[in-house]
Amino acid sequence: MLYNSSNRFVSKITMSIIVTVTAFTWSIARGQEATLDPSPHNEPPPGIEVIDAQAFSPTTTPGLAQNPTQAVDSSWSRVGVYADGTSVLLIRLKPVNWSGSSVTFSIKHDRDPQVYPQTPDFIGSLSLTFPTLPAPNSTAGNTSISVDGQSPKVIYYTPPISFLFGPKDQGPAITIKACRGDTGEVLGSIVVDLLRPPIVLTLQRI
Repeated sequence: MLYNSSNRFVSKITMSIIVTVTAFTWSIARGQEATLDPSPHNEPPPGIEVIDAQAFSPTTTPGLAQNPTQAVDSSWSRVGVYADGTSVLLIRLKPVNWSGSSVTFSIKHDRDPQVYPQTPDFIGSLSLTFPTLPAPNSTAGNTSISVDGQSPKVIYYTPPISFLFGPKDQGPAITIKACRGDTGEVLGSIVVDLLRPPIVLTLQRI
């Protein structure tokens, strides 16, 4: 009888804890819903997203099968890219449909520009449309590009086809910046690591 009584006592405590936690969780959820009010005065401040272009299903011709303004899972976000000339990143300003002046996107590495120029063959290039792959020329392209005020703030970053930094360099940090075209105000800035491509060894049967 003592065991059964104690067991019922423990069960009551457990049920009480479950009810309390459930109520607390429900109240937090309600609070989150309140803060996600989509009204304009609650829109998040501008920022930059860096997304693997594979999230939008690139086609065999330059372009995407899916709308590049749609939401994607956070697993597609990227903080680095290989200097392989093909790993395209989609860069977009949040909110994507932000309207106002034009927006200028630019890229710049953090190494000595006297040794390593701020040119596409070193840091990659930006484009308004999905690029032709592989990149036909490592020196072609833009390191700064503007999107007009009415278009979705989406551009593409193509890494250089070769890693041209020093043999012991682990890779520079590439700063991607978005500024208002009329005032120069910085709307967002993010850093992406440019990585040396991995060395792939193949065995050949003799």
